[in-house]
Amino acid sequence: MPKVKKIKKTTLERFVRNKIWLNLITNIIFNTAFAYLCFYKFNGIHLFEGSQNLARLVLPMSFLLPFMLTFDTLKKAMLAVDEGAMDITLSEDLNRNKFIFQLGAIHGICTLLPVLAIMLAVHFSLPAHYSFDVLTLSVVDGLVAGLYAVFFTYLSIKRLKKHIGIKQETPQPEPVTA
Repeated sequence: MPKVKKIKKTTLERFVRNKIWLNLITNIIFNTAFAYLCFYKFNGIHLFEGSQNLARLVLPMSFLLPFMLTFDTLKKAMLAVDEGAMDITLSEDLNRNKFIFQLGAIHGICTLLPVLAIMLAVHFSLPAHYSFDVLTLSVVDGLVAGLYAVFFTYLSIKRLKKHIGIKQETPQPEPVTA
């Protein structure tokens, strides 16, 4: 049977800080590299036109990345609380899976719709067949992913704080002497 890695004792603030740095660095690197490797063959990228367009990359990322960041952050925070790595408790009436999936879906949809509106506004305001530089779009994509990582990690924990209580130490009864 595989050994389960024990979570080190931490505070919620330290947990959030470490999670933000980890998510920020990995999302910037991987999303920049992925976007560049998808588009490096092309001289320019269009927003919605062609077989390889920016919408195919950005729109799924704008839904899935906030959803997955929320899911991962909340799942790991709840696991740390359950294992006693943090001196906090979660309210008993919290339906954990429903909370995680609802919040993840809300974050994903509330990110997807403004991104789609911005992309449509840019598309209709630019001349026909306007294309963007591949390297610039790759870097912007990575920076947007990093922004998502910071924002949705913090926002997930902020929403979880509404269901947190302080762990109460149970008083030990004093020994009875006769």
